[in-house]
Formats: sequence, structure tokens, C-alpha cells
Amino acid sequence: VGDIIQVIQLDIQDSSYYHVGVEFDGHYFYVTDGANAAGGQNHIYIYDTDGLLVDSLVQPTSGWGWRDMALDCAHVSGIHNMVDTLFASVTPNVDMFGIDFSTMSLNTFGSFSGPENPNRALAYDCVNGFFYTANFSSPIYQFTRTNPMVQQWNNLYAIYGAAYEPCTKKVWFSTQETNSFGNDNILYEFDPVTGTYTGNMIEMPSAVGGNGEVAGGLTFWGNYNGYRVLIELVQANPDYIAVVYLGPAYHCGDLNGDGQVSFTDLQYLASYLFSGGAAPVCDITADVNGDGSVSFTDLQYLSQYLFAGGNPPSCPCCAKYW
Repeated sequence: VGDIIQVIQLDIQDSSYYHVGVEFDGHYFYVTDGANAAGGQNHIYIYDTDGLLVDSLVQPTSGWGWRDMALDCAHVSGIHNMVDTLFASVTPNVDMFGIDFSTMSLNTFGSFSGPENPNRALAYDCVNGFFYTANFSSPIYQFTRTNPMVQQWNNLYAIYGAAYEPCTKKVWFSTQETNSFGNDNILYEFDPVTGTYTGNMIEMPSAVGGNGEVAGGLTFWGNYNGYRVLIELVQANPDYIAVVYLGPAYHCGDLNGDGQVSFTDLQYLASYLFSGGAAPVCDITADVNGDGSVSFTDLQYLSQYLFAGGNPPSCPCCAKYW
């Protein structure tokens, strides 16, 4: 846990030295920059998983622009013509926007109020509709699109980015705290059920040489080349994206965690539902019909898929792509 399995250097391709946020949708990385703070234009840069710059779009923002981002995978097109909706913040509002790949254009969809100015770190629990944010040493907040303050908790660290892991139901924060490598970059895990840090942490080493690297935005993905990972924007020389190993991948429909979807998962689910058997390794990847609960209808759906040519598992939110 904590090993960096891929590095994508940014400055040498997009010529920006002000990268701040990152998001990933299973196809592309999205990176925000704040070049307007130095007199330029703020952009969103799009990179593929080979680390190549695909395109860049101008943000309708000023100052440091959009910071950390979050993604609602319920609105990612299966044919990937449209990414709708991304979330990010410049002010106390959280902006909603999407990217139309058929025209390579950025479309905005309005905004809603958040608890901070800006809502610097941003993570989204798509299943329950909760956002999590903090602004450096501010409290940690939970909020929704209609309620800018659901809960708040004490915070111990200088938070910059956030990522929600739906299987553990924990939030990871990237913080600009100094680590043993001489970088201002430690990742901490937070439990919103107890309102406390869990004690799990990752000290991020230097990936491009030297020290003094600084934490930026953060996101989570459940199946990146067979691994579940955190993806962090690191401010360095050059700035880069670090893909950080957390463990084996989650797979939609793989209830017993053996890495495949098969008859044994059907048996596992039946045992869990009717015989007091062990719970699925991850609730969200067990909800194969995507209706928000794990029940007999998932057993029927999985049986249809395995033996009657039914539709493949379609778990909620981003998990449908794992």
C-alpha cells in the first residue's frame, strides 16, 4: 500500500506550472490549473492513461480557478461522448460542468452552495449524495447539493484534496503536511461515521527527483489496470499525476473478491441473503442491478447474466466501470 505505480509528468506537455486538481473517469485524467493567478488563462487538461495530452479547454474562471474536482459517474456516457457532471469550486459555490467530446467543448450547468471559500478539497459519495470538503486547516464538512452543512468535524491537517472510497466508506485527504521524505505530502484516511482519522496514512515520496514536493488534488478509482488506487496531483518540478496502489481491484459483480464474476459469486450472494453467510467484499459492487440495495433482485439479475444472456452487472455510480 502506498507504492506509486505510474507517474504522468505534466509541465513538459502542457507548459503550465500551476496544476492544482485531478479527476479520473476510467478513460481520461482531468487536470485543473490556476495560470490566471500569474496572468494567464485557467485550463482543464485532458490526459489519457498512457500519459499523453489529449486536449485542453479554457475554464470560465479567474484567480486560481477550479481546485480539486469530484465526479458523478452516473452521468458518464457509455460511449464516452460526454462527461457530465464534474464538480469543482472557486468561491463558496460548487460549480457543475461537463465535457462534450464530440465537439471538445466545456459546458457549465450552474452551481450550488458549499460550506467553505473555496471548497478546496472535494470528494463525492454518489450513492448517498454527500460531498466532503475542507480548506487547509478548516473543519471537515459533509454537505449536499441542497444543504451546505450536514455535518462538520475537527480537522488536524492542512487539507488540499479529497477522495471518497465507496467500498470502505472512508474519505482520503491529501494534506500539505511535511513527511519523512522532506515533502509536504501525506495522505490520511478519515472515517465520516466516527468523525475521526483512522490512523491509516501514506507518506508520499518524491517521484521526479529531489524533495519539497507538495500535495494537490486527489481522487479514487476502484479498478485501474487490476488495482484500486488513489490518484494524486503533485506539485513539483515538473508537476505530475501519481497513481498510488491501495490493493487489488474491485470488480462490479465480484462478490467474493476472487477477481472474476462467476457462479461462485451467485452462490456467495445466495448464502449471504438467505443463510447468514459472509457479506460481499464491497456493497457497491454487489449491487449488480444498480438499484441502491443488495437484495434478491441482484441474485436474479446476476443469474440472468451468467446463464441466460442477460445484461452485464451495472453497479451504481463509478463502480459500473470497475
